[in-house]
Amino acid sequence: MPAVRVHELRAREPYPDAPLDLNQLFPTWIKALGLSAQYLWKDTTTPLYDDTGFFPVYTGSINDITVPAASMLRPFMYPHGIDALSYGGLGTLSLSGQEEGLSEEEDRENLGDLVGTKMAYDALDSLERGYRDKTLAGLDMSARQLFFFNHCAQSCTEDDYAPFRSRCIVPLMNMPEFSSAFGCAAKTPMNPRHKCTFW
Repeated sequence: MPAVRVHELRAREPYPDAPLDLNQLFPTWIKALGLSAQYLWKDTTTPLYDDTGFFPVYTGSINDITVPAASMLRPFMYPHGIDALSYGGLGTLSLSGQEEGLSEEEDRENLGDLVGTKMAYDALDSLERGYRDKTLAGLDMSARQLFFFNHCAQSCTEDDYAPFRSRCIVPLMNMPEFSSAFGCAAKTPMNPRHKCTFW
């Protein structure tokens, strides 16, 4: 008798009257995401409208980063300024937030800082030379140095995961691009022999 009941359960369809067209699954999902985004923009209680917060919020289920309006200002973003500053500020901040979704561990922000900084640097490096290499007149710093400078300057925080100094220094000491930009000697604190990598 139990085998008959199990067989009957397998034969039941949860929604027998609903047509199941797998070709429509993806377009329907895209429409649902679009409606969700519209709802998010209309709801002024979401992190997007939080004028006191500035950290982007990553939603892994829809692979979305919500960047609050306060993040669109200096020192995070320079809309008409040097790209290196914006990539070092908002780029690093946004990508670090996204990479925190990779780990459920307590140190996920530390991992996010390392991976996010590297990804933001690679994004800057992929720009055309005319945009990538712009610097500030009167300041003897390369675009790459400005990127790393703003990475640290933009994230003063009292977070529980790592003090500001560590969140600034640890990702940079693990990037050969940093030691190259600033000419750090080998086997020094900012250019250790063994560097952590994620990929």
